[in-house]
Amino acid sequence: MRTFSKRGACSLFFGGVGVVGAACSSASSVQSAPTSDAGILGSAEASADAFVQSAPDAAPLNPCGNGVLESGEACDDANRSSGDGCSNFCAIESGFSCSAAGAGSCTLIPCTAPAIRTGTQCSSWRSVTSGVSEDLYTLSGSSANDVWSVGFNGVAVHWTGAAWAPVKTNTLNALLGVWTTSPNDAWAVGEVGTLLHWDGAAWATVPSNTKEDLYGVWGSSSTNVWVVGDTGTLLHWTGASWTKVSLMTTATLSSIHGSGASDVWAGGSGGAMFHWNGSTWTSVPSGGIKVIASVWSASPADAWLLSREGVIRRWNGTAWTASTSGTSKELSGLWGSSSADVWVTGDSGSLLRWSGAEWASVRSGTTTDLFGVWGSSASDVWASGVEGALLHLSP
Repeated sequence: MRTFSKRGACSLFFGGVGVVGAACSSASSVQSAPTSDAGILGSAEASADAFVQSAPDAAPLNPCGNGVLESGEACDDANRSSGDGCSNFCAIESGFSCSAAGAGSCTLIPCTAPAIRTGTQCSSWRSVTSGVSEDLYTLSGSSANDVWSVGFNGVAVHWTGAAWAPVKTNTLNALLGVWTTSPNDAWAVGEVGTLLHWDGAAWATVPSNTKEDLYGVWGSSSTNVWVVGDTGTLLHWTGASWTKVSLMTTATLSSIHGSGASDVWAGGSGGAMFHWNGSTWTSVPSGGIKVIASVWSASPADAWLLSREGVIRRWNGTAWTASTSGTSKELSGLWGSSSADVWVTGDSGSLLRWSGAEWASVRSGTTTDLFGVWGSSASDVWASGVEGALLHLSP
């Protein structure tokens, strides 16, 4: 069926055999319709009015979005978009309060401390039982229901959505880094070249061909994984084997992270910082950092690094620039869900959050030293620390 419009408020609807209907909001004049392909209308100029009956004024079928609170609406903020407090069906969305109609009439409901705003939700940090008493140094996961934390004495605990459970690793060497790509594919690294792989059923030792301590592991996929460690140690997994890559440095490399296969950062002692662009590793000045504790990358033009001394730097695509942390506490972990949502962990229960404009201290509810941080989203974040401490940010 084809539709032709006219001056005023009527429309003629044409089927294969002629005019089959009309819609009008007033008895206005009708623009002549062109002759159909089959010539059924003949001279539309002379006969259009014969086919159209005038209709009384009618209200729009769905007034939602007109900025006026109508019967059956809980709100109307002058648009048909969801996510701003008033849904596309003019219903008040969770976490919002709508006091009147019109643009900007809905606002987020303030969270009660110590809860913080994560998107449209109020979330709080809560202590969760890990099932172990060893220090947990770091975390990584592939989803909200697949998270690993590893630490002292080869301890590894696994979150599957309901509880944390210890899993045997068959090593007593401290595990200092972990990276997860899927429930059936995870890597853990640690002291004296310890390299472990999880296949979904058990952790197995994999030869690393080094005795250097290994501190960090990160990958863009199951066939592209990087490991860093003492005396400039850099290992690369291609899906078939591990190879050693030379960086021409003796610095201890303590952290590695990237936003993709062609954007990877590795940093460590003496402020050493290296960047991988997909083909070459290049040394990049870090801006006077003494020891880089952690690095996290959101994109090739946006990355963060921090030192144990509370110094934070941000990469803008050209150089590392200062970012005021507001704390002198020693810092350890760094992770973000986006460029406008980044978390830092540190001593004495320190939690810092970047909201896109500044760093702010967030109440953790503990004085325990916190080491690692990782999340599946802005409202699902974990932090690990001393003596098996685990904190969870959730609604």
